[in-house]
Amino acid sequence: MANQQVGTTLQNFSPQQLRERCGQRQSDNSHEQFCFELFHRAIVEKSEQCWSAIYQQYHQLIYGWLKSYVDNQPSLRHIVIDEIVQTVFMNFWRAYTAEKLAKANGMASVMRYLKTCAGTAILQEIRKSKREKNQVGSVLPIDESEFVSIPSSHSTERTVHQRLDEKQIWEIVDGICHDERDQVIARLSLVSNLKPKFILEKHPDLFKDVKEIYTRRQNLKERLERDTALYGMWEAGQL
Repeated sequence: MANQQVGTTLQNFSPQQLRERCGQRQSDNSHEQFCFELFHRAIVEKSEQCWSAIYQQYHQLIYGWLKSYVDNQPSLRHIVIDEIVQTVFMNFWRAYTAEKLAKANGMASVMRYLKTCAGTAILQEIRKSKREKNQVGSVLPIDESEFVSIPSSHSTERTVHQRLDEKQIWEIVDGICHDERDQVIARLSLVSNLKPKFILEKHPDLFKDVKEIYTRRQNLKERLERDTALYGMWEAGQL
């Protein structure tokens, strides 16, 4: 769908009409063309009306995702979910570019990225909560009941991450990578933490020298840092 030209009939729909048709789910998924057109206009054409329609359409869905993350996590009970919904949309708007949309395999890819933004927002809240607890831990009295059934920060982050689809994360990474060499560096250097000289020994057919690997690694890290949703996970050590 991402590579198909939008039909003239679709172009004649207003943002609100697109939203209404998007919300009318069909067994053959024909409604998704209206959803995708909303995202196309919002991201490529910078339509404020379409952004508003997207918010109306997906607010409750994102709320449900977030609620499912925090319901069984006592350490996150302070979270105001509606505020985190705003963060999810903000991260998505900043990170999901026209280039990503052009590579998307229809609405499935768009929704996977949106759900990744939701997971990242929760991880950010976990880290924030941990920092605040460390700052006040030596001053406030300890209420032992607070620690009943509360997992450690590490296990909480792991639980959240396990609920995220690893395939969707690497789909985003692969979209950021320019070619096979970037993909190798992402997996062997940034994730497995192998030294460039070992990567060169393992893939002499892909790289001419260690300097090339260092340069590509830095460029890839900079692109990841600009991808708000993904870098939040990378920074938390979840990839």
